[in-house]
This record gives sequence, C-alpha cells and structure tokens, in this order.
Amino acid sequence: MDTTPKPGEPSGPVDVIDESTFQELCDDVAGHVNAQMGRLLDLTIWLIDPENERFWAAHDVWRPQQFLAWRCGIGPSLANNLVAAAERADELPTSLDAMRSGELSLDQLMPIVRRIPAWADEQVVSLAKKLTVSQVRRLVRNTDWHWTPPADDDAADESTAVTSCLDADDTPTGGEAPTGSKATSAEPACSTSGASELRNRVAFGTGADGRWWLHADLDPDVGLLIENALDEARDAVFQRENRAAHDDAERVFRPVSDTDALFELAQRSLDTVTEPARRNRYRVNLHLDLHGSLRTDHGDRLPDSIARHLTCDGSIDPVFAAAGKPVSVGRTQRTIPDRTRRTVLQRDRRCCQVPGCTTTRGLDLHHIIHWADGGRTDTPNLVVLCARHHRMHHRHRLGITGNADDPNRLVFTDARGHPIRASGATPHPPNGPPRPIRGNYRHPLGERLESRWVSFVNPRVPAIRRRDQYPDLAGPDPSNPERTDPSVHHAERYPDVS
Repeated sequence: MDTTPKPGEPSGPVDVIDESTFQELCDDVAGHVNAQMGRLLDLTIWLIDPENERFWAAHDVWRPQQFLAWRCGIGPSLANNLVAAAERADELPTSLDAMRSGELSLDQLMPIVRRIPAWADEQVVSLAKKLTVSQVRRLVRNTDWHWTPPADDDAADESTAVTSCLDADDTPTGGEAPTGSKATSAEPACSTSGASELRNRVAFGTGADGRWWLHADLDPDVGLLIENALDEARDAVFQRENRAAHDDAERVFRPVSDTDALFELAQRSLDTVTEPARRNRYRVNLHLDLHGSLRTDHGDRLPDSIARHLTCDGSIDPVFAAAGKPVSVGRTQRTIPDRTRRTVLQRDRRCCQVPGCTTTRGLDLHHIIHWADGGRTDTPNLVVLCARHHRMHHRHRLGITGNADDPNRLVFTDARGHPIRASGATPHPPNGPPRPIRGNYRHPLGERLESRWVSFVNPRVPAIRRRDQYPDLAGPDPSNPERTDPSVHHAERYPDVS
C-alpha cells in the first residue's frame, strides 16, 4: 500500500515529538527561526541601500516597509521592525550578528534597536541572550544611556570634560572607563553616537475583541499638558452632570472618569468645526444593513447592544440599491455627494486600494474613468486612494482600470504597464532541511532580573565617579568612610567591563 503523501495533501508533523525530544526540538527550531529572520534582515539591509531604491520604488510602493510586506507576505509591524533594525546595521553589528547566528530573536533585538547607543552594542547583547523579551525591554527602558556626572567642586574638571563630548581619539587613558546608568533625572549634556532618538508616539485602533484602544508614549511635558487638559475636562463634566445635586440632598453625585474627560475633549474639538463640508468629512459614520448589523467605515461590527442604542435616536441617511449595488448620481454632478463618499469609504475599509499600500489617513476618492472622459459618479467608478498614489495616477505613473465594486476586476499597473499583484509573496516549499546555524541557541534563563546590579561602560565619556552613578554598587571609600567606592563591587561583579 502506497503511503507516500500526494501533492496538496497534508503530511502532518515532520518530527517525532515526545517528552524526550521536545526540549531539543524547541531550541533547534527557535535557532533556525532566528537565523532565517537574520537572512530576511540581510535582504532588508540591501533593500534600503540608496543605490537599490529603484528596485522597490519602481513598483509604486510608498516605503520600503510596504514593499517588504507586499513581497514577503508579512505584516506591517514585522516589516517596520526589519527596516528599523536594518537602518542601524552599521551601529549594532554584534546584535545583528547574534540574530544571524540564531542566538537572538527579532523580538529580543528590537528594544536594543530602538534605544541602545552604538557603544553599548556588545555589552547589551551578551546579556540580552539570557533575558526574556520583557526583561530586555525593561532593562533598556530603565537605563539612562546619556548619563553625565553632576557638576560639583570635587569633579569640576571631569564634568567640564564630559560636556565637551570627546571623540574616541581624545578619550583619556589611565583612568576608569565611564559607564551608562539606570534612569535618573539628569539631563544629557551631549548626544551619544548611535543613540536612537525617543520620539512621541500615539497609536490607536480596534482590537480583535471589537474594543477600540489608544496608546500614547510622550515626552513628560507633553504628557503633563494632556493630563491638565483631562483634569479640566473631567471637572467640567462633573460640574455639568452634578449641578442639580448641589440643591437636591437626595440626589446622588454621578462619578466622572478619565474616559468621560477624553470623550469631552473629542466633542469640544469637533464642535469647533463650523464649515459644513468639513463637519461632514469628520462625522462618525456607522453603516446599518437590512439585517440590523452596524459596522464602522473599517468594517468592524459593533455589538448588538450598541447598535440598538444608537439606532434608537440617530440620524439615518438611506442608501438605495439596485441588484445589490448602491445607486448614485451618475452624470448629474461631478462632485461626489457625502452619502456616496461614505458608501465608498465603507466599501474600501477607509484604506488606499493600491496593493501594498496601508495608508488610512488623508484619503481621496478618485474617478477611475475621469469625469471629463465621460466617467460617472457611481460607486463602481470610484476608488479610495491615498494622496501620494492619487498624484501618481494623474502624473501617468499609476494606471487604474476595472469595476471598483468588484475587487477582483480592479487592476492597478505601474509606470511600465506591469500589473501590481495583490501580494508579491511567492514562497518556495522547502526541499530539504535548512542550512546549519553558526550559533547555539539557548533559551532565556527565566530568572529574576535585578537591574540595579547591571551597569554598562561607555568608552566615549571620560572617567567619572561611579559612586554618583551607581550608588547600589558602591563599597566603602577608604579616603572617606561616609562615601563609597563603587569600583570595589563593580570589579568583582563585572570583571569583563571594568
């Protein structure tokens, strides 16, 4: 009886997995995954080289991240991480080589890429291999990589030298090697070569559970400004909602949360928009079908409880359909009516429809057959484009044909007339085991990380007093019993970096 699996049939696991092989297989697979991700990183390094820009720019993709996601069939987050790591390849050679050899994962590498200066590359990666991803993130976040010694009478010469940011050739010899420290309130006096700048970031979206989420990572001064705005809005809502309770002893005060304050700020912002066209553009539109399902412009379905609440007292603007397709205004007008605009945005999930483009802001609606050429203002002839691809089309660098109501019949072509596929991924099935990895993957220790006992030596900064930088590592100072000398414990605990 022939038991050879036929092409296209599932073949099941390729390894014999049991209690005796599980641990070894985990290390083997993890090491190969890391090494293969390192190969993909090398491809990304080649891709972002300015000399190779024509290779990906010719495909009418906005950024190399979008081309990488389109070509390899990976998500935007992974593509962004690969490009971010590739951009620091020259500054972090040891960290990147650890991933190429299978000893470090991309998730362990990314906190290093985002925050670690070049001088700490070798020191951090030797420890990161033994830490979990969460521990690596906490370690790099809690370390002040720009620490400089405080200026006082005892170290005036040293602090003056530090603020001058010496080059490598100017670093004094014969003294202690300077170090980086855990986070303190000291402001950096100079920039460190290779250090990535921390930028304000705000992210939001809808999760798999249908809940909308918001995350902000901001400078302290910006954060305090937002906190004060929330405090004021919270107080305004409290005063408004509980005004009658001051005169009625039996009425219970209504508590007000930060969520109420944030909603108040959003309402105030939208209430300041007086121009009708602009108000309609930023109106919250929800789409109710004949079955009672309520969806957002992005296609996310709202819970039935929210749908019933909103449809009790909401402004409903009907969209008429024929043969299952919305009916619009045809040739009666060139300007796209608001109702048709909302229908097209909902159909295209508020995202640019060019393959590989994930832009969801600053979107335009485009007539596939131009109005001047007899095109109609109907949904089959309207498609959502980002501002960049809209300009490219009118500059004859991007072709668009087909029926927008049927995504399978919508065709995009580049400047050479070649069709742009929905996905450029063409993975080859493996015809054998992967090539051996150079390193030996060992899983994180999983032990508690005492970050107060961790220090990093910065060779670009003159010698400093470690008692000020690492008080937790300090030992007795023979010259002054009330002070301590951190070099005693540091040399015993970290002989390789002293």
